[in-house]
Amino acid sequence: MLMKLISGAMILLFLTGGCSYKDSYFGVKNQAIIVPREFDQTEAAIEKAEMSPGAKYCPEKIARAKKLARRGVELYWDERWLGYSDTESMFNLAEARKLAHEVETFLPPPPPPEAIAMVRRPIPVPPPEPTAMVRKPIPPPPPPPEPTTMVRKPIPARAKPILLAQKITSEPKVIMLGGINFRFDSFSLTLKTRAILDKQVAIMKKHPKNKVEVAGHTDSIGTISYNQALSERRAKAAKMCLVSRGSPPDRLKAVGYGESCPIAPNDTKEGRAKNRRVELKVIETSSSSESYDLVEDMRKTKIKVLSGDGNLDSAKEMAKKLRNMGYKIEFIDHAPRSSFRRNTVFFAPEFQYEAKRLVSSLGGNTIVNPLSWYSVFDLIIVTGKNS
Repeated sequence: MLMKLISGAMILLFLTGGCSYKDSYFGVKNQAIIVPREFDQTEAAIEKAEMSPGAKYCPEKIARAKKLARRGVELYWDERWLGYSDTESMFNLAEARKLAHEVETFLPPPPPPEAIAMVRRPIPVPPPEPTAMVRKPIPPPPPPPEPTTMVRKPIPARAKPILLAQKITSEPKVIMLGGINFRFDSFSLTLKTRAILDKQVAIMKKHPKNKVEVAGHTDSIGTISYNQALSERRAKAAKMCLVSRGSPPDRLKAVGYGESCPIAPNDTKEGRAKNRRVELKVIETSSSSESYDLVEDMRKTKIKVLSGDGNLDSAKEMAKKLRNMGYKIEFIDHAPRSSFRRNTVFFAPEFQYEAKRLVSSLGGNTIVNPLSWYSVFDLIIVTGKNS
């Protein structure tokens, strides 16, 4: 009787879960028997897109869909163990299915029509009528010119050269324009881009009255809303790098332009790489009342750092990094569950902007989630295994 009850319960679990058990989805190991229906739906949509004719023309979209799907599965297990809703993970899975559908319904451009050679027949021209030849008389040669006296004109004095310094009376509007490129779907700064930013900090110190706009850009792969958010993350990451190297935060303004300002065609790999960039340019100096005091806000933030990978040294290393950035760490300890694959920043509602800014400075291996319980700390950072 007991075995029948257990068998019935297992069958009910499989029926209510809506899908059969699998070891993993998109390379992420399952942590429970029951998984959402969206896992199988997304997997089937991507497989169908790969078999469609549009896969030949849209390989980047398929790669993007797989990456979004893997991210959605990872976020689902992280959110489940932390007790949150699966809104963000379901959003990633839906975006992956949307990209797969775009690939499946993609229609290749029709071949150009064959050119029809047009033969123009020559128009017959009547032969010219014969004309009588009339010999014209040869005119006599003109008389030689009378000799004239030569008058020497005075040579005008040479104008003095105008120096460039005399033309420029004020500082130029643009003193620097550095292109800083990113890898696909990433806002992490490489060593090469950080070296470029170091040089720009030195230039900014020579012009202390100018305010600089940090503009982030993306290529055209992905949705418009996703590219807009990605460009803002790239701009904020570059801004935080400049601040950490001594640039005053009130002179920097991070702005994301998404895919709206390409500098190269997006139909080639090289062109898309050039468009994934951050540009620095001088803008009009704003009033001091509009500037955001970044350093003062960092000093007021209460932060708690937890070790999410079972190693307290990683939490101490994270705390050291945050102290170097100007934050005040009030508590360091182990997390209740040591299963975090990424660095995770939990924020109170009024510190959402500060949390996103901190995520940009920590790199692409960091995610952000709101606090679902009351806490005396403004931000709680849990270190991951890949931190």
